[in-house]
Amino acid sequence: MARIKREGKSASTITKTSKKNDEDEKTHKKDDENLADSSSEEDLRAEIRDNLDDEDLLNMEIPAMPELVMATNGSSERLMIFSIEVENFKSYYGKQVLGPFHHNFSAIIGPNGSGKSNVIDSLLFVFGYRASKIRSKKISVLIHSSAGRENITSCAVAVNFQKIIDLEDGSYQVVPGSQFTVARIAYKDNSSKYMYNGKNMQFKDIARLLRDVGIDLIHNRFLILQGEVEQIALMKPKALNENDDGMLEYLEDIIGSSRLKLPIEKLQRKIELLQEERSGQLNRLKHAEKEKTEAEGPIQHLINEMRIDNGLTLLRNRLMSVQNELNIEQEKKDSITTELERLKTRQQEVLSLQNIRNEEHNRLRSEFETAQKIYERCKSDIDSLKQAQSKKKADLLRLREKQESVKKDISKEIKKIEEYECVPEKSGTKIAEYQAILDDVEEIISQKKALVDEKLGELERDTMDLKHEKKMLEEELGKLSLDEDDAISKLTLAQEEFQLLRSEEAKERKRLVELREAYDNAINSLKTKKSEVSKISEILPKVEEELMKIGNVIDSKRTEENKLIEQVRICRIKFQQKSQKSESYRSQNSMMKRLMAAKSSGHIPGIFGRLGDLGAIDEKYDVAISSTCGALDFVVVDTVETAKQCVDLLRRENLGIASFLALNKQEKLLPYMTKPKHTPENAPRLFDLIHVSDPKILPAFYYALRDTLVADDIVAATRIGMGGKERYRVVTLKGEVVETSGTMTGGGRSEKRYKIYIYLLYSIFKPLYLGRIGRSVLIDTTKDSVNEINDLRKELEDKEKNLCNLREDIQKLDVRITTLETDYERLKRNEHSLVNDIASLEEKIHNIEKLLNEQQKKTDSIVASGQAAIETAQSNVAKLEKGELTSFKYFRDKAVEAADQVRECVARISKEIQEVYDRIVGPYQKELESAETKKENASKGITKEQSALNNAQRNINKAKSRRNDLEADLIEIENSLKDIQESIESYLTNLEQLEKIKVQQKVQMDTNEQCMKEAIGKNNELDIEEMDLQKNIADLSRSLVEQEKIIQNLLVKVENTESKFFHNFLFFFQISSLHLKYVKCLDRLPENLRTVDDCYDASLKEALLLEQQYFNDIKEKRYIVDSDDELVVRVDNLPIFTQGEVDLFDVQEIKFNLANLEKQKHAKIININDLQEYVKKLSRYDRELEALSAISQKRDKHRQFCEKLRKQRMNEFMDGFTRIGVALKELYQMITLGGDASLDLVDSLDPFSEGVSFGVRPPKKSWKQITNLSGGEKTLSSLALVFALHHYRPTPLYIMDEIDAALDFRNVSIIGHYVKDRTKNAQFIIISLRNNMFELGDRLIGIFKTYDCTKTVTIDPALVHKKVKMFGMMCLAKTRLQDVTPEGEEKGNNGNKKKDSKSSDGYQDSKNSFATGGEQNSDGSKEIEGIMRCVKRIKL
Repeated sequence: MARIKREGKSASTITKTSKKNDEDEKTHKKDDENLADSSSEEDLRAEIRDNLDDEDLLNMEIPAMPELVMATNGSSERLMIFSIEVENFKSYYGKQVLGPFHHNFSAIIGPNGSGKSNVIDSLLFVFGYRASKIRSKKISVLIHSSAGRENITSCAVAVNFQKIIDLEDGSYQVVPGSQFTVARIAYKDNSSKYMYNGKNMQFKDIARLLRDVGIDLIHNRFLILQGEVEQIALMKPKALNENDDGMLEYLEDIIGSSRLKLPIEKLQRKIELLQEERSGQLNRLKHAEKEKTEAEGPIQHLINEMRIDNGLTLLRNRLMSVQNELNIEQEKKDSITTELERLKTRQQEVLSLQNIRNEEHNRLRSEFETAQKIYERCKSDIDSLKQAQSKKKADLLRLREKQESVKKDISKEIKKIEEYECVPEKSGTKIAEYQAILDDVEEIISQKKALVDEKLGELERDTMDLKHEKKMLEEELGKLSLDEDDAISKLTLAQEEFQLLRSEEAKERKRLVELREAYDNAINSLKTKKSEVSKISEILPKVEEELMKIGNVIDSKRTEENKLIEQVRICRIKFQQKSQKSESYRSQNSMMKRLMAAKSSGHIPGIFGRLGDLGAIDEKYDVAISSTCGALDFVVVDTVETAKQCVDLLRRENLGIASFLALNKQEKLLPYMTKPKHTPENAPRLFDLIHVSDPKILPAFYYALRDTLVADDIVAATRIGMGGKERYRVVTLKGEVVETSGTMTGGGRSEKRYKIYIYLLYSIFKPLYLGRIGRSVLIDTTKDSVNEINDLRKELEDKEKNLCNLREDIQKLDVRITTLETDYERLKRNEHSLVNDIASLEEKIHNIEKLLNEQQKKTDSIVASGQAAIETAQSNVAKLEKGELTSFKYFRDKAVEAADQVRECVARISKEIQEVYDRIVGPYQKELESAETKKENASKGITKEQSALNNAQRNINKAKSRRNDLEADLIEIENSLKDIQESIESYLTNLEQLEKIKVQQKVQMDTNEQCMKEAIGKNNELDIEEMDLQKNIADLSRSLVEQEKIIQNLLVKVENTESKFFHNFLFFFQISSLHLKYVKCLDRLPENLRTVDDCYDASLKEALLLEQQYFNDIKEKRYIVDSDDELVVRVDNLPIFTQGEVDLFDVQEIKFNLANLEKQKHAKIININDLQEYVKKLSRYDRELEALSAISQKRDKHRQFCEKLRKQRMNEFMDGFTRIGVALKELYQMITLGGDASLDLVDSLDPFSEGVSFGVRPPKKSWKQITNLSGGEKTLSSLALVFALHHYRPTPLYIMDEIDAALDFRNVSIIGHYVKDRTKNAQFIIISLRNNMFELGDRLIGIFKTYDCTKTVTIDPALVHKKVKMFGMMCLAKTRLQDVTPEGEEKGNNGNKKKDSKSSDGYQDSKNSFATGGEQNSDGSKEIEGIMRCVKRIKL
């Protein structure tokens, strides 16, 4: 069924009390303004797609599966419609009650045009359907407007609901307190309002209440309108667009899985956007990686040079520490002396400051009190202005409402003018039409009238005897009625007189009681309000105190939050640093393990292993070979093909980069490797000192070392390498290398290097390249940091959890303080309102007291004056009841009985006359009346249109005059609005000025108060400081003596050293100018740049240790490199030596090490720009990588959530789909006696892609498409689906309009019996014209129309059947009585006895009594008895 849009209401139109109904009717919105836009759902989806970036889809709330409103077996309570009350709705005039309806099957029957479908329209009206769906153009057309009733201004429909529980005997029990009524009232101005249990309510609230009890006004499954039943089966498998409904959407709405459709669409769109964003980010990452790789040029040389500079700095630091120690001690002495003098001076200053601060404190107190007075005065003025401003704003709001009302009235008048101007043309056309009708019916009336007159003469002849008999009975009935009335008139008159006297006294007494109740209520209300004011006065201080406490707690918690945020930030940085470091080690170790695993599994058998692990050497030569052989980390393989396989494996599994050495390419080195070699001074080759277990590995070592010799020190190495005819590459035991070119590692000194200040920051260095050979298992450096990383992770989680809890506490406190502030303002308003109410009540009580005293006097006067008259009237009534009336009692009872019998006879004779009339005159009279009715209607129409034509100009002038008056009122209102607005602006200006003064004084008060607190605190501090100064002066005096002794000892040491060397050296350097240099972001550089092959001797070990210690201590690793930032930093972390350590220094050894390091310096100038450019590219690469990781993670989370919802939707739909399909098959087979029907998925893999098809095989036919079925077959298919859906998800009531129109006799009976027998757990209200259907109804609602007004009658077939049965038994008894000849005797006027017969003497006696008027017996008893015998005869 197609969805039907409904009316909505704005929250601003909700009415609160019945006293405001008149105002509410003016503010009702027009139906056309409240209609839902047909494209609202599509616009909503578009808006959702636009807001996907701002919506947190992962945390969106998924609606729960809708619950059943009633049990499928009918055991629980369910809703039913008890009755429908309509008033002036469409064809119903006045107030009509439809019902009560049966709790199972109620049928609505009636002729065509009687108003049956208006019952459905009344329900649609209450359920919020717009006018076009109720077969009307606008709401006002729904108001009844038959001839003579055109002035009705409103219509109303009320539907009475109740919840019931079905009992086993077929009856039901009403759930206590479950009855409720939903009503809607429409007015002439096309406005309407909704009511719930007599109270105004917004339609959306009513729809929600109805949905909770099982009436879904969105999908309307309970309502099948005329002609809609076939449309259910004809729905397409899936809707063509979002605004249509198909079988898939229809079933999904009922099953409940449609609630997941919109969340899934939002997630899918979000995933598409994230995938597009990730693709773009991946391209940016590849570009950044390419730029970074291209820039890895001279960075390694720069790092090596900076490392050597740091070593030189440390050696210079040692030299200068000796002289600096003496300077430091001298400075200490000078500082002690200076500090001693300063403390003494400070002591005098403190004493004078104490006196000054006391005077300042007194001055601040005086200023504070002055500012406080001004502040309080401003606060009072502001409150007064705000009250005046609130009053003006209320006036402004009232005038604006009046302005809008006047504008609406002007629009209405303009519309009326336009309508009146069109009247002449319309009325002229209608008058011509009516005149044509008059001409046609005049001839018909003349013809029919003659026939009717002729038939009336015939009627008069046939009914002459009956009329004569009726006349005699009516005359006698009149006489009996007079006797009856006379008998009771005296008593009635006396009783009325008595009641009149009593009512006047009761009225005054009631007025007195009402005044007393009003007085008591006012007193109680006054006490209650005074009690409330007292309670509010007690609560307000507590609320203020709690507000202040919570404010202090929030301040402290925010301070704690800021500290905790900083701790979390620091902890997170440490954790990231450790994790990245650990990951680098894990990556390297995992790479080697993976390669060896590939060898063990046989996938790559040609791998031998790491070159350093394949050989061993004496520990004496470990430093030498580790320093000079960079190929020890190469992976040895048998062939080049094996190396390619390894590279592919590393690339495929993203394990990193490695260098490979193929043995088949080193066979050419075998002659050189085995050839005997005569070396200078018989220096050994490093190659010959290596031991291997597999000789075929030796070519790999020879490739890495060639003929490198080893010497004891640098002097011997120079001599051996450069002294002979053939030059050799020589390495010392300390790792110093002399190349064949004559250069040594780190040689060449630049003249400008002292002018270049490069500040290095090393990240984490791998352990020194020592021990790279001779060990079968590498040391796993990550083991030591695993526990530390876990601890950092736990600490970070704990801190983040604490921060989250703290923020939740702050949020709760913010909510609490907002609630308290709202409560405080509400209490203040209530207090003010209660004070006003108390004053009003006190005045009201005073007025009531005055009225009460006056009423008491008036009541006493009436009671005193009327007591005698009341006693007299009461005595008369008693006399009549006991005396006079007693003599007539018997006669009155007999007269009443006789009159009733005569009335029955008159009614029977009248009925016989009417039957004869209907037989003879009726057919012609109806045709005559029809023609006269048409003539009368045409005459009325002409009169009406002529009246409208005559009044058109007058109405136009009246409307124009009204419009001019309203426009004048509008101008006056706008002028008033302008004046009030100016007053409000004036109040605002004054308020702003007062607020500024108030704030200034508040600031002055706070400042003075703070200054007073500071003055007091400072005075206390001065007292403490004075005591501390005295103690410090004594301590410094003792320290000065000890310092002079230390200086004397150092002077002796300096004089014994080479003073000339120190003088020349310190000329160029001062210890304060020495700094270690570190490069920012060095830890982020690739491994091959940070671990260069330098020759580290003992002089650099201390520098390397300091660098590693500094890196471990820094808090920030990540930097954003800007154009203005320096890439190097100068660090003052040089070691500070104690006096004992300085005494152990060997100056000669320090000088030697300085010279050795300076030789390792290269002459090439370092270009810092290269490093700057590289770091920028590296930073960009890291940012792009992090962005890619974040986008990928976000996309994967949305994918998982979307897949979860898709599976949930699929499972829920398929479960309901299977159950509905089974029920459909069973029901269709039962209804059609052998047919078959099924619901099938068009796409069995995805039901939501192509939808659901509905296939049917009618009995003794093949499977067919729904569109190829006959009308009856379509109806049966749709009803089978409706009943199957009811079996799956029951609906408490169904309203169906002529669903059997296309069915034959047999199928109507089947459907009717199914509704009768199989649906006991629901209420069916069915409009039907087929007796096979409505005869099965548990209750019949008859609809008929007379005089253009629809009326209704309710019939209970069970009750009628019972009465018919009883009537049949009575008829049988009468028939048996007539078979026996009645025998009896009656006494006539002459006292003789006669035999009873058809012309009985009793009957004749009665006729004689009628003729004589009952004069033969004074008390009339015989007359009455004769009449009763006559009536009995006639009835028999």
